[in-house]
Amino acid sequence: MRIAREDGGPDPTLMKKVKSAWSEVRRGVDRDAPPLVLKFIGKDAGKRLMSHPLESWHQAVVYALSGQRDALICVMQGAALRVAASYPHSTRYLFQGAQIYRWCALRVGLIAWGEVWDVPVSGSQKSTSNPFLLGDKDLEKYLNPEIDSRFFRDYGTLQSKSGWRSSPEGEVSGLNRLIEALERAVIGLRDSHVNDVGLSEERLLELIDFYSRMIRMWMGLPQEQPAPEPDFSVELPPEFQGFGPQVR
Repeated sequence: MRIAREDGGPDPTLMKKVKSAWSEVRRGVDRDAPPLVLKFIGKDAGKRLMSHPLESWHQAVVYALSGQRDALICVMQGAALRVAASYPHSTRYLFQGAQIYRWCALRVGLIAWGEVWDVPVSGSQKSTSNPFLLGDKDLEKYLNPEIDSRFFRDYGTLQSKSGWRSSPEGEVSGLNRLIEALERAVIGLRDSHVNDVGLSEERLLELIDFYSRMIRMWMGLPQEQPAPEPDFSVELPPEFQGFGPQVR
C-alpha cells in the first residue's frame, strides 16, 4: 500500500486516483438539480475540484444542501484518497476539511460517512494554515447577518434574495461567500482557533442554520430541508487508513 512520500508531499499515484474519483462527480448530480447548482459547479466539476484546495469543501456543501447524495459521496471518496495521499503526514488543513465533510454527510443522512470524518481538531498552537478566521476584520458582516446592513446590501435577507451579489453576474461569487461563511461556523464548532472571537456553540449553530437556509433560498429551494432517510452504508477507498498525527 502506498503512503505519502517521506518529505510529506502527497503520493503522486494516489493523487491521480483523487483526480479519477472526482471526475465522476458530475455524473452524480441530478438532471433536475437547481440551475444555480449547475452554474456553480460548471461543466467540469472534477476539474474545478482539482483546481483549488477548498473547492471540495464548497462543492460538498452545495451537494449537501441541495440533496445530491451521489455527488457528495463522490466528493468524499476523492477526499478520502486525498487524505491517504498525505498519510501519515496529515496536516491541520485536512482535519479542518473533515469537519466540513462530516457536517455535509450528516445533513443528508449518510451516518457512516459522518463517522469517517468524525476527527477532532486538537493541539494548542495556532496554525498558519487556517484558510480564514471568524474574527477576520474583512468578514465582520458575516457574524451578524440577521441585522448587519452591509450584509443586507450584498445578499438580502431570508425573506428576499437581493443585493448586488444576487445578480446573474454575481450570484456564483455570492453563493461561494455564503458557503464560506457556513464553513467557518462549522469548523468553529470544534476548532477554537477558527472561532477566535469566542462565539458560543449556540450562536455558531444559529449561524449554521441561517446560512443553510440562505443558501437553499438562493438555490431556489425551500429553506426547510426535508429530513433524510438515514443511510448507514459506506464505501471507502482501500487506500484510506484514517488520519495520521497532526503536523504543525
